[in-house]
Amino acid sequence: MITNLNTQEAENYIKDAEKLKKSWFYRNSKLLKAAELYKKAGLIYKLSKKWMEAGDAYFRAATCYNKQNPIEAITLYIDSSNCYRDYSSSDAIYALNNAVELCKENGRFRKAAKHQIAIGEIYESNLNDIHSAIAAYETAIELLNNEMDETKQLECYEKIAIFYSELEQYEKTIDIFFKISKISEKLNKSWYSTNNYILNAGLCQLYQNLRDNVLPNKLMNILNICIRFNNDFKDSDEYRFLKNLIFSVEKKDPEYFVQILQDFDKRSPFDTWRLKLLLQIKQFINMKILC
Repeated sequence: MITNLNTQEAENYIKDAEKLKKSWFYRNSKLLKAAELYKKAGLIYKLSKKWMEAGDAYFRAATCYNKQNPIEAITLYIDSSNCYRDYSSSDAIYALNNAVELCKENGRFRKAAKHQIAIGEIYESNLNDIHSAIAAYETAIELLNNEMDETKQLECYEKIAIFYSELEQYEKTIDIFFKISKISEKLNKSWYSTNNYILNAGLCQLYQNLRDNVLPNKLMNILNICIRFNNDFKDSDEYRFLKNLIFSVEKKDPEYFVQILQDFDKRSPFDTWRLKLLLQIKQFINMKILC
C-alpha cells in the first residue's frame, strides 16, 4: 500500500524537476532529468490513485521530452490522458491533442488517427457532445487517408452515420451509409456486409419518409433507390426484409411488422441502433398516422 510518505516523495520529485527546468546550464540534459523525475512522481500518484496529480506529472514529463524524444513524449501524453479521463475530460482531450500533433509531426498518421478516435470517444461518452465527436472522427478519417486505411475509415464513417441519426439529420445518415456500402464492397471482407449498410440507409429513408408524411403507396420507391445504388441488393435477405417491412407499414399491420422483425432477428440479430430505429418506425403504425 502506498503511504503518505510516498506521496510526499512525489511532491519532492516535482520540486526537484522544477528546479532543473529553470536552470539554463546544460539545458537539454537537465530537461531529460526533469522528465524522469516527473515520471517517477506520476507513477507514485497513479499508485496512490491521485489521478489528477498523476495526469499533471505525466503531462509535464511529456513536455520535457517534446523535442528530444517525441515518441516517449507521445506515450506520456497518452498516460496523462488516461489518468485525467474520468476526472477532467477537457484535460484528457488536451493531452490527446498534444499526442496527435506530435504523431503528425513525426509521420505517425495511423497512431494520430487512433488518438483522434479516442478524443471522439471522450466527447461521445463523457461529454455527450455529438457535434464535437463527429468532428473528431472526421479528422481521424483525414489522417487515415495518409495510410490508405479504408477499413478503419469505414468504422469511423459508421460512427458518424449513427451520430447524425441521433441528431435526426437522416439525409446525411443515408448518404454516409450508401458511401460506406461502397467502401465495404471494395474491401470485400465478410465481416463488413455491404447489404447491411444499404439496409441501414433504406431503414433511415423509410423513417424519414414517414416523418415527412410521404404517402404509403410511395414507400416502395425506397427499394428502387437501394437497387439503383447496388443492383445485387435485390437478391439479398436484407432486400426481402426491407420489402416486407415496408409492406407491413403500408398495410398498417403492427403484428405482421413484429413477425418480420422476429424472423430476421433470428438470422441476423439487431444491434441497439437498428432496433431503436425499427421501434421508431413501428410507432407510426401504432399511432395510425399513415394516410
